Amino acid sequence: NLVEVVAAARHLIAPPKATLDDLMGFVPGPDLPSGGRIIGLDGVREAYETGRGAFRVRATAHVENVTPRRKGIVVTELPYNVGPEKVIQRIKEAVDAKKLTGIAAVDDFSDMESGLRLVIEVKNGFVPEAVLEQLYALTPMEDSFNINAVSLVEGQPRTLGLKDMLEVFVAH
Repeated sequence: NLVEVVAAARHLIAPPKATLDDLMGFVPGPDLPSGGRIIGLDGVREAYETGRGAFRVRATAHVENVTPRRKGIVVTELPYNVGPEKVIQRIKEAVDAKKLTGIAAVDDFSDMESGLRLVIEVKNGFVPEAVLEQLYALTPMEDSFNINAVSLVEGQPRTLGLKDMLEVFVAH
């Protein structure tokens, strides 16, 4: 997010002794274009310290009544580079292989107006939250994302953490 990065650079100029924690107040984590939630900030902090790190991104989902008698899991955001068709395919494969139980149907109601809406109907007798945890484990609804912040500094490639990158940018 450019606004966050510029704010962090401005903060670095004012007190040059700004710490990584100070800068993370401005740039708390990567902005992923397709949404999803970052699970744990340890990997992000490691990447901001060393220039390399990994973190997990999870789909944004909630449980709601999809019919008067049946609950469902509604997915509104997926991890970066994961499309609903990939999730649907993996769900069907896991159900066919009997690795995933409790799913009655999967419907994609996504459109240009309302965005992503993937509805996963849960069979009666199953706990939707437990089925959701299985979905995170067995499908791309949870994915890992790696950071390798290599930059050219004076013509040489270097792996830089957040503070180093900002210092190089400010010097530029």
